[in-house]
Amino acid sequence: MNADAASACFYVGASNRFQFVRNIGLPCSISAPEPSLLEEGKGRVQCHEVSTFDMNRSIAVGTALALLALAATALFLLSPSPKRFGPAEERFSRWEERQIDRAERAIDAGDHATAIDRYRALASRHPASAYLHGRLGAALRAGGKHEQALAEFETARRLAPADENAAANVIMSLDELGRRDEAVREAVALASPPGASARALTLAGTLLANNDRPEEAVPLLRRAVHLDGRNDLAWHELGFAHTQLEDGDAAEQAFQRALALSPCDLATLHAAAWNALVVLDDDDRALAYAEKAITCPARRASEKADFFYLRADLKLQRDDAEGAVESLRSALKAGYDGKEWCEPGSPFVLALADRPDFQALLKECKE
Repeated sequence: MNADAASACFYVGASNRFQFVRNIGLPCSISAPEPSLLEEGKGRVQCHEVSTFDMNRSIAVGTALALLALAATALFLLSPSPKRFGPAEERFSRWEERQIDRAERAIDAGDHATAIDRYRALASRHPASAYLHGRLGAALRAGGKHEQALAEFETARRLAPADENAAANVIMSLDELGRRDEAVREAVALASPPGASARALTLAGTLLANNDRPEEAVPLLRRAVHLDGRNDLAWHELGFAHTQLEDGDAAEQAFQRALALSPCDLATLHAAAWNALVVLDDDDRALAYAEKAITCPARRASEKADFFYLRADLKLQRDDAEGAVESLRSALKAGYDGKEWCEPGSPFVLALADRPDFQALLKECKE
């Protein structure tokens, strides 16, 4: 194998990074009734792992009847309804529930200013509501106002100190603001009690693994999967930590468990291919992961670009010139923007220079 591989794993907060992202699985808020920190997964706040192969780069009849209807409507809108937040229960009028629903729809639609205004107005009506401060923090974070979001999340945590979700939101905000040492410290504290949940253990393990502390991450992640064997995120992160420790076999086992739960998780397929390629030095296994990923559905074509490129490189090593060119063409069509393949003296140029189909790709690269 002649791969000159490089990898990086880092956090980029709420923004999306290129492809092969792995969501940390935290809702960006303390919002939903009986929220799930990691099991619901794929939330708005994302911790992204980005591993790269050879390319240095490698988330609302008459007047009397009308008045009667109006009165009934008012009674419905003003009657309280429960809103759960951790062990406590908060109640809001039906009118307020509608405002909450509209704010949520605004967040989903990317209208963060409207969501912020609605939640700020609601929080001013209920200053002791941990739920509303958490939702305001979520709207602020979605709108890129991370310092203000952290302040709201800290208020929510103060109002509901025993709530794990509130603590998690503070931790993620600290990380997004670049205060990673504080984030790791608080995450480890959250996971320290003997009865810590699988969610808290996974959060701490993920932060440790993504801050180059895999030795500390592995025990926490092992506890997480022992408590919840269907936690695909914990299995993924355990595999990633073992890859960092160059324990390829243990990483492969963890990735296989994650993929048994989520067979088309492109992030896990990417991490597993990386482990096979670089740690296990098993090109056949790496190619199998790439082929699997290429057949999986994706929201954007760009999410498969690196897989096509990996297949092109491995086809080239097998002297399959036609397969290499076809895969390279697919990678470029999907949005692969690396230029190393078309540099003079690259393996692709040396092996394929006499092919007209490769020359056409080469011409596009140089334009």
